[in-house]
Amino acid sequence: MAKKCHVGLIPSLSRNTDKSGYVVTASNERSSTCAAFKAFRTGNTEWTTNGVTSNLWIKIKCLQAVRVWKFVLTGRRNDSSEQIHNCRLEGSNDDSEWTLLRSGNPFTIDSASHQFIVENNTISYEDICCRGSRNQSWTLTNTAVCLFRLICLYK
Repeated sequence: MAKKCHVGLIPSLSRNTDKSGYVVTASNERSSTCAAFKAFRTGNTEWTTNGVTSNLWIKIKCLQAVRVWKFVLTGRRNDSSEQIHNCRLEGSNDDSEWTLLRSGNPFTIDSASHQFIVENNTISYEDICCRGSRNQSWTLTNTAVCLFRLICLYK
Protein backbone atom coordinates (compact mmCIF):
# COMPACT_ATOMS: atom_id res chain seq x y z
CA MET A 1 0.00 0.00 0.00
CA ALA A 2 1.37 3.42 -0.95
CA LYS A 3 1.99 5.99 1.77
CA LYS A 4 1.26 9.68 1.41
CA CYS A 5 4.23 12.01 1.50
CA HIS A 6 3.38 15.37 3.09
CA VAL A 7 6.25 17.46 1.72
CA GLY A 8 6.85 18.72 -1.81
CA LEU A 9 8.55 16.45 -4.31
CA ILE A 10 10.47 19.08 -6.26
CA PRO A 11 13.42 20.94 -4.69
CA SER A 12 13.91 24.68 -5.11
CA LEU A 13 14.98 25.00 -8.76
CA SER A 14 17.53 27.41 -10.20
CA ARG A 15 16.76 27.19 -13.95
CA ASN A 16 14.22 25.72 -16.37
CA THR A 17 16.55 22.78 -17.09
CA ASP A 18 17.83 22.33 -13.58
CA LYS A 19 21.01 20.50 -12.57
CA SER A 20 18.83 18.27 -10.36
CA GLY A 21 17.31 16.83 -13.56
CA TYR A 22 13.87 18.47 -13.47
CA VAL A 23 12.79 20.33 -16.62
CA VAL A 24 10.17 23.10 -16.45
CA THR A 25 8.43 24.54 -19.51
CA ALA A 26 5.54 26.97 -19.90
CA SER A 27 3.18 28.42 -22.48
CA ASN A 28 5.43 31.50 -22.41
CA GLU A 29 7.44 33.66 -20.03
CA ARG A 30 7.29 37.40 -19.54
CA SER A 31 11.08 37.63 -19.18
CA SER A 32 14.06 35.74 -17.76
CA THR A 33 13.31 37.27 -14.36
CA CYS A 34 9.87 35.61 -14.50
CA ALA A 35 10.97 32.23 -15.90
CA ALA A 36 8.84 29.10 -15.42
CA PHE A 37 11.22 27.45 -12.92
CA LYS A 38 10.53 30.29 -10.48
CA ALA A 39 7.14 28.74 -9.66
CA PHE A 40 9.19 25.88 -8.17
CA ARG A 41 11.70 28.10 -6.38
CA THR A 42 11.76 28.90 -2.69
CA GLY A 43 11.32 32.57 -1.83
CA ASN A 44 9.52 35.53 -3.32
CA THR A 45 9.61 34.55 -7.01
CA GLU A 46 7.06 33.82 -9.71
CA TRP A 47 6.49 32.59 -13.23
CA THR A 48 4.68 35.30 -15.19
CA THR A 49 3.11 35.04 -18.62
CA ASN A 50 3.68 37.66 -21.27
CA GLY A 51 0.18 38.81 -22.16
CA VAL A 52 -1.35 35.34 -22.46
CA THR A 53 -5.00 35.21 -21.39
CA SER A 54 -6.03 31.69 -22.38
CA ASN A 55 -4.41 28.29 -22.62
CA LEU A 56 -1.84 29.13 -19.92
CA TRP A 57 0.21 26.16 -18.85
CA ILE A 58 3.24 25.27 -16.77
CA LYS A 59 4.71 21.78 -16.94
CA ILE A 60 7.38 19.87 -15.08
CA LYS A 61 9.15 16.72 -16.23
CA CYS A 62 9.93 14.70 -13.11
CA LEU A 63 12.97 12.46 -12.62
CA GLN A 64 10.72 9.42 -12.69
CA ALA A 65 7.00 8.74 -12.94
CA VAL A 66 5.14 9.85 -9.79
CA ARG A 67 1.64 9.46 -8.37
CA VAL A 68 0.43 12.88 -7.28
CA TRP A 69 -2.13 12.83 -4.46
CA LYS A 70 -2.12 16.55 -3.70
CA PHE A 71 -0.78 19.76 -5.21
CA VAL A 72 -0.47 23.35 -4.02
CA LEU A 73 -0.82 26.50 -6.15
CA THR A 74 -0.40 30.13 -5.19
CA GLY A 75 -1.05 32.97 -7.61
CA ARG A 76 -0.02 36.59 -7.70
CA ARG A 77 -3.01 38.68 -6.69
CA ASN A 78 -6.44 38.58 -5.13
CA ASP A 79 -8.19 40.80 -7.65
CA SER A 80 -9.84 38.97 -10.51
CA SER A 81 -7.68 40.63 -13.15
CA GLU A 82 -4.74 38.33 -12.45
CA GLN A 83 -6.36 35.26 -10.98
CA ILE A 84 -6.04 32.05 -12.91
CA HIS A 85 -9.40 30.44 -13.68
CA ASN A 86 -10.58 27.05 -14.91
CA CYS A 87 -7.40 25.32 -13.76
CA ARG A 88 -6.78 21.66 -14.30
CA LEU A 89 -3.93 19.32 -13.45
CA GLU A 90 -2.93 16.71 -16.01
CA GLY A 91 -0.40 13.90 -16.23
CA SER A 92 1.40 12.30 -19.19
CA ASN A 93 4.12 9.77 -19.90
CA ASP A 94 4.75 10.80 -23.51
CA ASP A 95 4.13 14.59 -23.46
CA SER A 96 1.37 14.23 -26.04
CA GLU A 97 -1.53 12.29 -24.48
CA TRP A 98 -2.68 13.91 -21.23
CA THR A 99 -4.87 12.45 -18.49
CA LEU A 100 -6.99 14.77 -16.38
CA LEU A 101 -6.04 14.44 -12.70
CA ARG A 102 -8.05 17.32 -11.23
CA SER A 103 -10.28 20.10 -12.54
CA GLY A 104 -13.46 21.93 -11.76
CA ASN A 105 -15.05 25.26 -11.06
CA PRO A 106 -14.45 27.05 -8.91
CA PHE A 107 -10.78 26.27 -9.25
CA THR A 108 -9.42 29.80 -9.14
CA ILE A 109 -5.89 30.66 -8.06
CA ASP A 110 -5.25 33.94 -6.25
CA SER A 111 -2.53 35.00 -3.78
CA ALA A 112 -3.64 32.52 -1.12
CA SER A 113 -2.09 29.08 -0.97
CA HIS A 114 -4.57 26.54 -2.38
CA GLN A 115 -4.25 22.81 -1.79
CA PHE A 116 -6.07 20.35 -4.04
CA ILE A 117 -6.53 16.62 -3.57
CA VAL A 118 -6.06 14.47 -6.67
CA GLU A 119 -8.74 11.77 -6.74
CA ASN A 120 -7.41 10.12 -9.92
CA ASN A 121 -4.02 9.03 -8.55
CA THR A 122 -3.73 5.36 -9.45
CA ILE A 123 -1.27 5.88 -12.32
CA SER A 124 2.22 7.36 -12.15
CA TYR A 125 3.17 10.13 -14.59
CA GLU A 126 6.53 11.59 -15.59
CA ASP A 127 5.09 14.88 -16.89
CA ILE A 128 2.73 16.99 -14.78
CA CYS A 129 1.02 20.05 -16.25
CA CYS A 130 -1.22 22.73 -14.79
CA ARG A 131 -3.40 24.51 -17.35
CA GLY A 132 -5.76 27.45 -17.00
CA SER A 133 -6.97 30.80 -18.30
CA ARG A 134 -7.14 34.37 -17.06
CA ASN A 135 -10.23 36.54 -16.71
CA GLN A 136 -10.25 38.14 -20.16
CA SER A 137 -12.55 41.03 -19.25
CA TRP A 138 -9.70 42.83 -17.47
CA THR A 139 -6.82 44.77 -19.01
CA LEU A 140 -3.88 43.41 -17.00
CA THR A 141 -2.16 40.68 -18.96
CA ASN A 142 0.66 39.27 -16.86
CA THR A 143 -0.80 36.37 -14.93
CA ALA A 144 1.58 34.69 -12.50
CA VAL A 145 2.02 31.48 -10.54
CA CYS A 146 4.15 32.12 -7.46
CA LEU A 147 4.20 28.57 -6.13
CA PHE A 148 3.53 25.14 -7.64
CA ARG A 149 4.17 22.11 -5.41
CA LEU A 150 3.48 18.43 -6.06
CA ILE A 151 2.85 16.07 -3.13
CA CYS A 152 3.23 12.42 -4.13
CA LEU A 153 2.59 8.89 -2.97
CA TYR A 154 5.54 6.63 -2.27
CA LYS A 155 5.94 2.92 -1.62
